[in-house]
Amino acid sequence: MIKDPNRFLKSDVGRKMLRDLGGVQIDAESPRLNVGRRSIEEFYRQGDDSIKAIIQEVKLMKKGWDIELSANPSGLVHIYHGPTDINSPVSNAHRNAKTIPGAHLEIFEGETNLLATKNLKKIFEVLK
Repeated sequence: MIKDPNRFLKSDVGRKMLRDLGGVQIDAESPRLNVGRRSIEEFYRQGDDSIKAIIQEVKLMKKGWDIELSANPSGLVHIYHGPTDINSPVSNAHRNAKTIPGAHLEIFEGETNLLATKNLKKIFEVLK
C-alpha cells in the first residue's frame, strides 16, 4: 500500500478493503488512502509498542469497553455509527447508548467507520 497504492488497490486485499468501505470512491490519489498510508507508516515507525497498541485498540472496538459507562453525566454523549463498519459492530453502539444516561445514538445507514468524513457539519454542530 505504501510503495505502490495503485497495485495495492488492484490486489485481493485492496479490493476487499474497497468493498468493506461500502462503495466509497477511492483511488491512489485519494486523501483517504493517503491518510491510511501515513497512519500505517507511523505505526511501523514507532516500533513494536505501536503495533501492540493498534492490536489492543482493535480488540477494544470488537468487544466493547470494560468501563462503567453509566457513570457519565446524562445527556452529554453522542454516538454516531455506520452499520457497515467492519471494525466495530453496531451492537456496541446500541449497547453503549443504552448504558450511558441520556446518550444520543444516531446510526448512519450505509456508512462505515469513515462516516465522520461525510458528516462533519452535523458532528461539529453538536460540538458547538
